[in-house]
Amino acid sequence: VIQIRHLRLANSTPICLTTAWFPLPRFARIATHYQRTGSITATLSKLGVTGYRRKRTRISARPATPEERALLELPRSGLVLVTAALDVDADGKPIQASNSCFAADRVGVVVES
Repeated sequence: VIQIRHLRLANSTPICLTTAWFPLPRFARIATHYQRTGSITATLSKLGVTGYRRKRTRISARPATPEERALLELPRSGLVLVTAALDVDADGKPIQASNSCFAADRVGVVVES
């Protein structure tokens, strides 16, 4: 697998640290494209994935690790909302697994069905 980590900001404030994994050999060039586009969706499109969907998301909360506190600029008591997700292509083949840690005091979650 290939791993990509990225830190997302909102108004220059860090809100989310994501680690994503992509299967080889299908996505052997994903890191190069991601550096150019800065977008996973645009990168997947360049690699031939024109449509995909979220198959599963698990949401939990926990204290932030020291690394997460530093990158998300959280206090020592900082909490994170964690999503563990799996995305699949139109054929149902896994294309991305990811773990994201959101600064809990900076985001909200809405789940609709």
